Amino acid sequence: MRICIPTTDNEKQLSHVCDHFGSAPYFTIYDFEADVYETVNNTGQDQGALQKLNDGGIKVLRANQSTVKDIVDGFAENKLEEIDPENACRNHSCH
Repeated sequence: MRICIPTTDNEKQLSHVCDHFGSAPYFTIYDFEADVYETVNNTGQDQGALQKLNDGGIKVLRANQSTVKDIVDGFAENKLEEIDPENACRNHSCH
């Protein structure tokens, strides 16, 4: 299983989490089976990421942790809430 986390920098497990998935400069991907981190540039910023992911059968989870490592740990412990169009962030005042 792999998870993708929006990040503001390219520091692997120490990367800081970006507040908004679609406009994150980077995505850090963690592969649980291989225990490997990979970072990719977000070349599609601001293109309705939540809906596109949901349409592709991919779940999006809300995480209030500050680093990739904290999110990986929270995911492994099943502590992250699923985001859907009804509870998704619409502006910065939700943080």
